[in-house]
Amino acid sequence: MPRSTLRSYALRAGLAAALVAPLAASPGTASAAGLRPVAVPGTVGVDVSKEQTGDALPDASRARFGVVNVNGGNFGLVNGDFARQWSWAKSLPGAPQLYLTPANPGPGGVYWGKGGPKACNGGNTVGCAYDYGWVGARQAVAWARAGGLASGQKAQWWIDIEDDATWNDARPDLNAAVLRGVRDALRASGTASSVGVYVLAAHWRSLVAPTAARQKQAADLAALPVWAVAGGAATSGQARRRCSEPSSTGGTGPVVLAQSFAEPGEISVDIVCPVKPVGSVRVTRAGVAALRGTALPGTKVSLTVSQRGRAARTVRATAGATGSWAVNVRSLAPKAGGTVRVSGSSRTVTLLPAR
Repeated sequence: MPRSTLRSYALRAGLAAALVAPLAASPGTASAAGLRPVAVPGTVGVDVSKEQTGDALPDASRARFGVVNVNGGNFGLVNGDFARQWSWAKSLPGAPQLYLTPANPGPGGVYWGKGGPKACNGGNTVGCAYDYGWVGARQAVAWARAGGLASGQKAQWWIDIEDDATWNDARPDLNAAVLRGVRDALRASGTASSVGVYVLAAHWRSLVAPTAARQKQAADLAALPVWAVAGGAATSGQARRRCSEPSSTGGTGPVVLAQSFAEPGEISVDIVCPVKPVGSVRVTRAGVAALRGTALPGTKVSLTVSQRGRAARTVRATAGATGSWAVNVRSLAPKAGGTVRVSGSSRTVTLLPAR
């Protein structure tokens, strides 16, 4: 389970204001009917699981969003406190998020050989592993719906990859097949606005991609948005720094959420990473600039374009399910260059004159 679920959430009052202070606000966008807009870049939240059963949970002055575990940290067990925790997460300003923790026990696993879209003879095969992930994810969705995820509501889902779950160390291809089954079942369920992964780089390498060949084979999984893990200082600064570091999956999936964990009883933080635009874009001779970047899926990005001698104008984009956003700005002066200010980011994009 994400390490913040092992700790207390009694945030110290002296740090609360610093933890929840966002970057320059960008307007949110509804993640789905009935749910709030996604959390503003730079804001801090917490993730909860069965470890917090019955505990007092932080209010909006100390947490701006919540990520709730559905399956109790075990693929075959439900979080018995999910309904209460989901209701709490829905009360916070940022859209609630969900996560589940899969595993790969092989034949004999609770969902092994119990259906799914792939051919499975009950053996230790890619098809059976995929089906195991598929059926387990569908069970997690059923638990989420029973606990209050309403019809038509979509949330950000995270696949929590932990090495203390049961995995097949000798067959990373089967582990990857389980993850694909989970991903595809969540997407097909109608409850996911996006599916991403929570994982330490060391766990990714040991469980999914121990070699360059395996990394290439897992490129589709490594392209998912990433909830990255920082060290144990449990500070917003540490989590924010993790946002600017490479993805723990070693692929193209952007780091859009980061966690700084701590020992039990200490402060822990999850932070929505800043919007990350490409630093410079060259204007074409036709006067077009292709702006792009990454952000937590669902984030609305406002971009103010300035060129000397011209009135500034604003264009908008929304980060899609992969965490990427893009917009073409037209009718620019090709040779004038310019700058672009980006909401939710401290970066300024440089417009390079056409060649």
